[in-house]
Amino acid sequence: MSLKGICQAWGLNISKGISGKARLIDLIESYAAFPEELRAGLVDMVTHAQTTQKVLNKITKTLEELAKNDKVCQLIQTIPGLGPIYSCRLRATIGDIRRFKTPKDFPAYYGLVPRSIATGHDEKKGKLPIEETKQ
Repeated sequence: MSLKGICQAWGLNISKGISGKARLIDLIESYAAFPEELRAGLVDMVTHAQTTQKVLNKITKTLEELAKNDKVCQLIQTIPGLGPIYSCRLRATIGDIRRFKTPKDFPAYYGLVPRSIATGHDEKKGKLPIEETKQ
C-alpha cells in the first residue's frame, strides 16, 4: 500500500504535489487521528523516500554527465525518444554491436517498434526509429 493510500484510509487527504516536500512530515505529525506507532512509521517512510530521491537525483546527474562525454552515448541519443539515461543503459548492456546478426535484431532486442501512424480508420506502420538515422 502506498503512503498516500495509508493516509487516505485514516482520513488525511494528501495532494499529489505535497508528497515529496518536508511539509508532509509536519502534516503527518500533527494529524491527531493517526496512532503514534503509525505516525512514526509514516514519518520514517517519508524520510526514506526523500533520501532515496536525493540519491536517485545524484545518480541521474552522473549518468547525464557520462552520456554527455561519451561518443557512443551521444550517437545513441540521436535516435528519437532516447535520452541520456537510456543511452547509458544501452551502452552498458549491448557490448559489441556485432553480436546482432542483422540490423533489425538490435532494435528488436530492446523492444523498439515501428512508428505507428494511425487515423480514425487506418493504421500504418512506419520505419523503426533507428532506420531513420542511417544515411
